[in-house]
Amino acid sequence: MLPTLTAETLQSTVFFDPPVRTRRIAIIGFGDETRDEAPFDDPECEIWILNMLHGAVPRWDRLFELHDRETIEQESDSKEELRKAERGGKRHIDVLRSELTRPIYMVEQWADIPCCVKFPVDRVTAIFAKRCYKLARQPYFTSSFAYMLAFAALKIVDQRADPHIPEFGEEIHVCGVEMMSGEEYAYQRSNAEFVAGWVMGLGIQLFVPDRSALLESDGMYGYAHANESLELLTRLRAWAQDQRKHQIAKRDEAAERRERARADWNTYDGASQMADKMVGQLLYLCRAGRFDGIVVRNARRGHHGGGGGLQSLCVRSRVRTSCM
Repeated sequence: MLPTLTAETLQSTVFFDPPVRTRRIAIIGFGDETRDEAPFDDPECEIWILNMLHGAVPRWDRLFELHDRETIEQESDSKEELRKAERGGKRHIDVLRSELTRPIYMVEQWADIPCCVKFPVDRVTAIFAKRCYKLARQPYFTSSFAYMLAFAALKIVDQRADPHIPEFGEEIHVCGVEMMSGEEYAYQRSNAEFVAGWVMGLGIQLFVPDRSALLESDGMYGYAHANESLELLTRLRAWAQDQRKHQIAKRDEAAERRERARADWNTYDGASQMADKMVGQLLYLCRAGRFDGIVVRNARRGHHGGGGGLQSLCVRSRVRTSCM
C-alpha cells in the first residue's frame, strides 16, 4: 500500500508525492471497450485513474484531476452529481476533499483537498524540451492521459540503479483509453502515441489491448493488401454507420416537430386575425349606436381538445343581426 498520513498530520502538512511501490503501473481511462482488461486483481500493479473515474473502478492508487478549479466545481454541480448526492453518495469535489491516504495530482495546491499534490508539469515537459527546440517553446501535451503516461515512465525510471538501463518487470498497462471518435480525441491521440513511442524507447514494456484505437492503423504502408480490414476499422465503420442512422432519425423527428409547429402557427395566426376583425366590427357598431348585445358560440373545438377553439360572434343591432 502507499504510505499514509493521519488526518491530524495532514492538517499541518502538504501531502507529498510518494514513490511508486512497484515497477508495474496501469493507467485507466473511461473507455468501456477495454477498461475491464486492467489488472485490478494484481496487488503488485499500481492503478492510476483520472477525473471522475473513482466511482467506476474497484480500486485505485493515484488520481489525476488536471482541470482548473472552476471546471471541477461545475462538473461537481452537474445534475448527475447532484442526484448522486441525493441518493447518499458523494459529488466529485466531495470525494477529492474526503480522501486522506492517496495522492490526487492537480494543477494547483488547494488547501481544502488534503491529498492534493501539485502535478510536476515542469519536469514532465522538460523531457522533450531538451531534445527539440520547438517543444521547448511550446510543450506538446494535449491530454491528461499523455501527462500520466509520461509521468508513469519517469516514476519507473526513478527506481533504476542506472536511469539509462532498463530493469526487469518494468511495465505500463493502458486500459480504457480509446480516443476513437470526436474532434477532441482526434488531436489528443497523436500526442498520446508520440509519448507512447518515447516510453518504449526507454525500454519500458507497454501493454495496449488489441481492441484499443491507440497504435492502430489499417496496415503497413506499401505492404498491406487492398482488401485488408482490421478489426478496429471494422468497428469504427459500424460505429459511424450507427451514428449516421441515429442522426438521421433525430433529423426526421425534428422535421416532424417543425411541420407541426408550422401548422399550429398558421392556426393561431388565423385565429388572431379573426379576433382583430371582431374587435373592429364591435368598435364600428358601438360608434354607430347600433349595439344591442353579443352572442358567442363555438364554431369548432381546438384540435388540442381544450377550450382554445375558434368562436363565431353574433352581434345583435337595432337594424339587423350581423354574424362573423
